[in-house]
Amino acid sequence: MLKLEKSYEQKAIDNFVASYLATAEWVTCDSKTRGFTKRAKQIAKNECLDFMKMICENFKPDEAVAILTYQGQDLSCLAGHDFYLTRNDHGAGFWDKDVYNTLAENGCDKLTELAEMCGSADAYEYRKYLHF
Repeated sequence: MLKLEKSYEQKAIDNFVASYLATAEWVTCDSKTRGFTKRAKQIAKNECLDFMKMICENFKPDEAVAILTYQGQDLSCLAGHDFYLTRNDHGAGFWDKDVYNTLAENGCDKLTELAEMCGSADAYEYRKYLHF
């Protein structure tokens, strides 16, 4: 997908999904939750992979790699974080970070458009676990 060394590509995928789930948990829950169900994790991974594929199809290879491997201050993948926020209209996301325009031409606008095409997928708490 990313045209990287296989182990590095898997790490990029894992970091993207982990950042996406960490953001969903941060936005959604209180300290009493026990994390995500297996099903919720699989749904999130599938949606993240679909979005990552969209990035690879809509950006130059070097831009896609830069976007998908850029780290946030406390996140292993800033794009995973911003994907969750943008697709769910949380008032922050791709559109408010100039770094994406540095990594790719019109990066903020393109990424926002792609995320919005995915529709929303808010996490919700049920029986102390998070679901999608």
